[in-house]
Amino acid sequence: MKNANSLTKGQPFEEGGAVPAFVLILISTAAAVALFFFFTAGIPLIQAGLLADFGEGKKRYVKAARLSVLLLGTGLMLLRWKCPRIFDRLWLVRAARRTLSFPLGTNIAVLFFIYGLTLSAVSVLRHAALETRAFDLGIFAQAVWTTLHGSFLYSSIKEGICLMGDHVSPLLALLTAPYAVWPDPRTLLILQAFAAAACLFPLAQFVEEKFLDKKTALVFALMYFFFMPTRAAVHEDFHPEVLVEPLMIWAFLWLERGRMKLFLLALAVILAAKENMSGIVFAFGVYAGVFKKKRLLGLALAVFSVAYLFFCTRWLVPHLSGKPYLYTGFYSHLAGADAAGLMGMLADPERWEYLLKVYLPFLYLPFLDPPTLLLTLPVLVQNLLSRNGVARSFNYHYMTGLTPFLFISSAAALLHLRTRFAGVRKHFDIFLAVLLWTAMLRAGAPEYFYGWESARHITARTAMIRSEMAKIPGTAVLLTHNNLVPQAVNRFGVYQFDYAPLPAKAQAAVKRKAGYVAMDARFWEPDTPPLESEKRALLAGGYRVIFEKDDFLILQK
Repeated sequence: MKNANSLTKGQPFEEGGAVPAFVLILISTAAAVALFFFFTAGIPLIQAGLLADFGEGKKRYVKAARLSVLLLGTGLMLLRWKCPRIFDRLWLVRAARRTLSFPLGTNIAVLFFIYGLTLSAVSVLRHAALETRAFDLGIFAQAVWTTLHGSFLYSSIKEGICLMGDHVSPLLALLTAPYAVWPDPRTLLILQAFAAAACLFPLAQFVEEKFLDKKTALVFALMYFFFMPTRAAVHEDFHPEVLVEPLMIWAFLWLERGRMKLFLLALAVILAAKENMSGIVFAFGVYAGVFKKKRLLGLALAVFSVAYLFFCTRWLVPHLSGKPYLYTGFYSHLAGADAAGLMGMLADPERWEYLLKVYLPFLYLPFLDPPTLLLTLPVLVQNLLSRNGVARSFNYHYMTGLTPFLFISSAAALLHLRTRFAGVRKHFDIFLAVLLWTAMLRAGAPEYFYGWESARHITARTAMIRSEMAKIPGTAVLLTHNNLVPQAVNRFGVYQFDYAPLPAKAQAAVKRKAGYVAMDARFWEPDTPPLESEKRALLAGGYRVIFEKDDFLILQK
């Protein structure tokens, strides 16, 4: 293992060449300011009234964070090149060396807790701000609650079916144990945040084993720590496939080590998260058969994954829901596509932009290691072919299942480069620095921004709504808005309003046999009858107002 002092090629500080104190103070302060803006986008200064608000939306805050990384990275590289003695004495460099002196496990554990606690806090703030929704936190939280109370994955939100008639996610049944301890949707949000954080452990272990270097392992861990698509998946309510991302890295590790029972167990749990994870199992089968020479195992996994996907989408889901598999519709355009249609899709600049953006934070390294590049393809191809453009957004959960393999493939490619090329070995620290710098440039808005945004929406009014929603009896059937469903989801009967003029809310209340209807002007569905109109219709239909304040009201049958 390399000595931590190999972080720089500069000569150590010598008394004969003293650096003026004011120079060190000035540069150290500049570095501290840059890091402050990277981690907070300057929002504490806005909160203190020392800086004007950048305005609505996150783009300007992303620019502030990105500019700080650009200036910090450029400044550090120039110092290392032109003024190595100043670089050596900079507090940031000394802190980095000090960090490398600790055991890798200690550093990863610290990152794990910071990541898990930070994203948990932001998720809980979103929930308190009424920013979580029926789709998807409400759906999964109700399914876990109903399973806990004797009805396996029942979902009234999905029209009274077992949720496996929508997505085949039996993994949700395992969440009943923590949900029994704290029966609250925030349980799922916190579990998801720490599951995402748990990817740090197998990733660091994999990189350290391959490179025999904890510095490289820590760089990859930091790259994951700042990786925006994973944080975005945690921001977007709850998705069971996020829970199994650590197992994707463990599965790869166990396959590499020849620990086949653990490898197959990991694949089984991954498959239980959602039916489209069968693509990942298929890719593992091809990888094991072609590149690890486990031909029989690889063939069995590939055949089983295809058969399982067909079983889920062609029989199980239609059998439980009474309808065709909904998400096939995202790919229906492929069935009738002619050569011109396929060429048009291949020439689509939006799809090419997505493809380039996926690999950009890794400097396109995965393309230099085709065997592991294969593992990145299942989810990537799903997203590229989907007619739903949201699938190619980094602001949702659609990168889940792709992220672990981007890191694995990048590490494998970098090792390949270091092994084959003396120039890479000689300047390996520079390669690592550029990788980390690129990852930080692509990190998006800091978590401080997301927490601040949600905290600003937590008011006496939102607290009042949450308090009144909690008073609705758990045995009652509730009809309410998408954003209010998670606030009272622990019940067998909860429904959300439709986003269409017909049926109107009063008609929906009759259809759903709702005992309670909660309405709020802030979450009013567009192009639907106004609140006062719906209130009069509900009153005429035998409901009475039991609470009304500030354009929020609850009516009881």
